[in-house]
Amino acid sequence: MIKIEIPESLRAYFDNKAVRRAVDELVDQLDGKDMPNCDWEEAQNYNQALLMAAQVRADYVALLFKVWDATFGDAAPHRLLGEDFDYEGHSPRMCWTDPWVYRGYYRDGDPDEDGRRDDLRLDITKDYLELRVYRYNEGGELDVAGTPKLERWSTQEDDESGPYLVNESVSPADFFAAPDAVIHRFAEDAANVVQALLET
Repeated sequence: MIKIEIPESLRAYFDNKAVRRAVDELVDQLDGKDMPNCDWEEAQNYNQALLMAAQVRADYVALLFKVWDATFGDAAPHRLLGEDFDYEGHSPRMCWTDPWVYRGYYRDGDPDEDGRRDDLRLDITKDYLELRVYRYNEGGELDVAGTPKLERWSTQEDDESGPYLVNESVSPADFFAAPDAVIHRFAEDAANVVQALLET
């Protein structure tokens, strides 16, 4: 099992609302926006603040990938065939704005055919950490109806994407307090759902 260590930068970001608010404002500046009106000393401090914001974002993105590897990645998802990675949707800016990572697997084995696909997604937001599965039939229609009921998994639906499978989420505070226990449970959940996808 992959051991997950929570960087101090992320503990500060999730635990302290003032730090979170400052980082959220500064991360937008990392992509080349204008320097704010300031004096000599403030310019130096601003640079250090940007460095901290960049560190938080880099640690956040790294954590997303590590947790995906420790959960879905540990469940040997390559058995689902037709692996597809949307690299354009995984830039540091995209992972910060839309706090998830995912990989797609085409059940018929050929990503170029755009047929039936399973997306395995990990979300780590300010409110929750959870695993999701989006099952697409040919034509891109979401359908999880044929997936068997699994312990700690349920069907949810949102207005934008439709129905998906989701495991029992945890808060970032609970994850940071006991990362090994959470990863162990999530790895079990991932293994169970990948096996169910293979059988349906």
